[in-house]
Amino acid sequence: MAQYRNKALLKAIGLVAKELRQSKKLSLESVTNDYNLKNDHNLHFARIEQGNGNMTVSTLSLLCRYYDISLTDFFRKVDAVLQAGKV
Repeated sequence: MAQYRNKALLKAIGLVAKELRQSKKLSLESVTNDYNLKNDHNLHFARIEQGNGNMTVSTLSLLCRYYDISLTDFFRKVDAVLQAGKV
C-alpha cells in the first residue's frame, strides 16, 4: 500500500516553520546546527521548511519545542495558511 501524502498540508507546515524561524531572525543553517548539536538529533529543518517528505508527530513536537510554540498553536497557524489558500 502506498503512503498517503497531503502535499498542501506539508507545504503549509513548511511555511509556518519557516515563518517561525524568520520571526526569530535565525538562519536555517544556525537553527539546524544549534538544534542538532544541543539535542543529539538529526532534524532536517530545510526539508521540513520545503514541505518535502512526511514527518512524524514526534518530529513536529521537537520542532515546536525548539520554537517555543505549542502543537495547538502551530496547527492553528497551519490551518490559517491552508484556509487562506497560500499553498
